[in-house]
Amino acid sequence: MAYKPGRPGRFFGFLAAVTALSACDSGSLDLNLFQRSVAEAELTTIVDTAEADPSIRNLTVLVDIPGLGFRWQAARANINSPGGIPMQTDSAFRVDGITKMFTSVLILQMIEKGFLTLDTRLGDILTDNNMPAGFTLEMLHGFNGVDRGDDVTIRQLLNHSSGFRDYFVDTPTSSPAALSISQRIVGDILGTLPSGIRDVQWGPQELLLYFIGSQMSANALFAPGADFHYADTNYLVLGVVIEEVTQDTLANNYLNFVYGNAQMPQAYLEWYEQSQADAVSHFWEIPTDTQPVNIDFVAEAVNTSTDWGGGGIVTTAAELVGFLQTLFAGDQFADADTLDSMQQTIPTGQPGLSYGLGLERRVFQLSGNTVEVYGHSGLWGVGAYYIPETDTSIVYAMNQVELDTDWLLEIMEALDEARLFD
Repeated sequence: MAYKPGRPGRFFGFLAAVTALSACDSGSLDLNLFQRSVAEAELTTIVDTAEADPSIRNLTVLVDIPGLGFRWQAARANINSPGGIPMQTDSAFRVDGITKMFTSVLILQMIEKGFLTLDTRLGDILTDNNMPAGFTLEMLHGFNGVDRGDDVTIRQLLNHSSGFRDYFVDTPTSSPAALSISQRIVGDILGTLPSGIRDVQWGPQELLLYFIGSQMSANALFAPGADFHYADTNYLVLGVVIEEVTQDTLANNYLNFVYGNAQMPQAYLEWYEQSQADAVSHFWEIPTDTQPVNIDFVAEAVNTSTDWGGGGIVTTAAELVGFLQTLFAGDQFADADTLDSMQQTIPTGQPGLSYGLGLERRVFQLSGNTVEVYGHSGLWGVGAYYIPETDTSIVYAMNQVELDTDWLLEIMEALDEARLFD
């Protein structure tokens, strides 16, 4: 493990003092007290460092290890702007890609009930009537001139092996002149490419219309099942599947079949239902090195309804911990094998990172220990992860797109220095 400069010896003196005192009176101090002190100090250093980063305007971190009686949380700065509403530990934030775990849970619940299987083809569930007028289901996926949208399976959508481009951050073609929705929104905000796209209220049909009509669907990256490419398009289509099978909205499905199990009264699908939070933390993006404007998306009144089934949920850190605990305890499913299947991953091409059915698997080498972490990150600098071996939940929200630091790694190193993985 490569520690940061100065980290290995930071608590050496304290450790020596604890050892000496323990030798005199074994009942006066114990290792748990030392571990708690180190963990709290290290985590405090992390949030201090994040708060000092000028691009991060607010943040919250929550670490929960029930078996050790350890629960640590901090919130810093202000929900909106300097001098604004203080960020609280129970402040709500946009979870972005973490939403994919929730969408996956709904799909896997439907599989348990017999409505689908992982190998069910889209052509067995959806029809051309589920597509925008004038387009067919086959046109969802075009590769080498062949349309195969109806052949894409539920498994390929869940683990991002469909070959779809990402409708939000990818471009319709590889042309240097092509722009993504995200680039167009930033250009609209900055006034370099005014179009009004920042104000658009998107829905699943509008997103599908853009995806197919822009020729993005006709330029799939590979044949279904041939490789991995992370794309919100997969979870857009899964949302359409959920609404078609249940004949109810995606928002209601989250509410009726996921939130209740995890006791999440403040969770909601932003732009598609009424807010359940008094105030939601703002989030920012520094678009480029040449134009380092820290854009406040909320203050700029940007409509982010593009997220939907791949990233639209708003909730709190504590509610995300509740979701993680119910998910990995098996309480979201009727069959224990369902969680096992969710954790079966495929390579992503990134070292230490593989992807299952709506969740990431990351592997850390820490002080000789190999630690497996499951969960999900999000574009807005957020993450929600669980360590099965130690029943540890980690949630953080830095609310900044352009992050230079792997904050999950920072938190893992802090817990490792406190020997919480030994």
